[in-house]
Amino acid sequence: PATGTDADEAAVRAVGPAYAEAWNKADVPALLAFTADDYEGVRPDGKMLRGKAAVEADLKESAAARAGLALKLSVDTSLVHWTSATSATTAGTWALAGLPPGMGGDRGAWTSTVVKGADGKWRMVTGLVAEFVPPPAPPADKGK
Repeated sequence: PATGTDADEAAVRAVGPAYAEAWNKADVPALLAFTADDYEGVRPDGKMLRGKAAVEADLKESAAARAGLALKLSVDTSLVHWTSATSATTAGTWALAGLPPGMGGDRGAWTSTVVKGADGKWRMVTGLVAEFVPPPAPPADKGK
């Protein structure tokens, strides 16, 4: 079959919120469990992550950098496009609450390819996270 089951779709859609919950707890082992060994991804700053070891190092650095901050990540999955019965492209939006006003970096979009392992768990094999950057304000009309 070219699509996953209804249960697969529910499991794939549950990855984002479960990932956010683990991120909010700075639970690196739980976050790493969502990642395939051969993961490749791009962070909003353009840094490439290749392999589970690179993801683990990045997750640890991120958790340490936000220690003690009252940040709360939420993730929404708005797209699941099946590429086979055991793989799908997923995408959605994310939001980060608790940042100082006007700081930016509080929302964006993401996409990932997920695959179903032999153990029945869905893991990310690719990922791209992008931060929303509003367009600049139009220039003031100096001629009037």
